[in-house]
Amino acid sequence: MAGLASPGPGASARPRPREPGGPAGRPGPQPRRLPAEAPRPGAMIRCRACGAPITRRAWAIRVRDAHEHTVFNPAGLVFRIGCFVEAPGVRPFGPRSTAFSWFPGHAWMVSACAGCGCHLGWLFLAEPSAPGAPARPPVFHGLVLDRLVEGAGDSPSTPSA
Repeated sequence: MAGLASPGPGASARPRPREPGGPAGRPGPQPRRLPAEAPRPGAMIRCRACGAPITRRAWAIRVRDAHEHTVFNPAGLVFRIGCFVEAPGVRPFGPRSTAFSWFPGHAWMVSACAGCGCHLGWLFLAEPSAPGAPARPPVFHGLVLDRLVEGAGDSPSTPSA
């Protein structure tokens, strides 16, 4: 897998995150795909690299009429992302940017696993809109589905405000 490029979602000024997989770059276990079906409230979604809890299926949302989107950054790297209203297992970092946003009207920040630092996606934040503009979610997470796995165990909890 290629390193992260900049600018645009998927870009990072940080050192290249740990690649998922086994020792010496050999492929690790393949994650179960997250099918486009109704969320199961108790289903846990974890970081593929370290197993840390990231989000829940119940927090999957539709943005621009779909939960899942295939997108690419300016360097041509393609990502299959899913949209989630909550992802307490990730930490956004770096500057907020509107450059090359996949969701018009939203700025983005890179997000990494709070457990291992692996790049898992982006936090999208709505920019102020003009009166009469279409409604859009104020904040959501676009997470790279190939870097997640569905699994059992302790659930992440919604962060306290």
